[in-house]
This record gives sequence, C-alpha cells and structure tokens, in this order.
Amino acid sequence: MDESELKITTHDDSFTTFEKLYHEYKKMFFHYILKFTNNYHTAEDLLQETFFKIARNFHTLKDLSKFKSWGFQVTANTCRDWYKKAMRLKIISTENIENIEDKDLPGQRDEANETLKQAVRQAIGKLKGEEKEVFLMKHYDKMNYEEIAGVLKTSKRTVRRRMKSAVQSFMKEIEGQLK
Repeated sequence: MDESELKITTHDDSFTTFEKLYHEYKKMFFHYILKFTNNYHTAEDLLQETFFKIARNFHTLKDLSKFKSWGFQVTANTCRDWYKKAMRLKIISTENIENIEDKDLPGQRDEANETLKQAVRQAIGKLKGEEKEVFLMKHYDKMNYEEIAGVLKTSKRTVRRRMKSAVQSFMKEIEGQLK
C-alpha cells in the first residue's frame, strides 16, 4: 500500500485510513514481536498493545508515508518496555522457546533441519535486547541500516555496531549448540 495515496480529511477518513494501515502492517509487526518474544500469546498481547498505542497517537502522525517507520518505532518501543518489565520480573526463559513457524527455515522436515531450526530459535532468544532488535529488523523484516536507525532513533554506525555484536553472539551460540 502506498501511504501517500491516503488522505485524511475527516474523522471517518482517519478511521478508514487507520483500518487500512492496520490490515496492511499487522502481520509484519506481529512477526517482529513474535521473533522478539519467542512466545505466540505474548506476541498477540503486545501486538494489541502496539496498535492501541498507534491508534491513541495516530493524530500526531503528520506524514502517512512515514507510517511504516513510525509503526515499527512504536512496535520496537513496546517490545523494549515488555523486555525491561520481564527482566525485572524474571519471566523470560530462553530454555522454553516455542515453535515459531515452520517457514522460518525452508526445507525438508528431517531431524537435521529441526535441530538447526531449534538452534536458530535459541540463539535468537539469547541475544540481548538491542542486539535482538537490529538482528530481527535486518534479517526478518528486511530493513536496511538506515531504516533501522530511523526506527530506533540512533545512528547507522550504532546500528552496524549492534548488528556486528548480534551476529557474533548468534554465531557463537549456534556453534556451541551444534557441536
């Protein structure tokens, strides 16, 4: 959908525009949250919270062509808030990662592929908050460094540094699990 085609002139137009954007982006935001939390039910709750925040602040969005970046920013902030709270409450468990999706790694459903899928899930689950954010945005949401920097309100250099650290941590974890 091209957000620049959407024009808001009345309250009804605003609702219709929001509804269209919701249907366009809910799956993308949900997959980001799911990869971040490793829990389907938590992801559903956080998606609902994310769109509640987006709806509450939709009137502040001046340029609809920036919705994707702005929406990802709200999504990432919601995930960060959840992560901070979860760490305070000690409810995050990397030992108990759910099956996310079979399409994460295409291929036959043989034992080696299942082992690799599980190793990838666990390695992602063990990434630190900032590392996990950039890793997921880059590899699952196919965002470039500039887009990620815009969403996270940081520099491209910082994004590159976090990505390098994330990849190193990810590879170390994968190598350790597959030995």
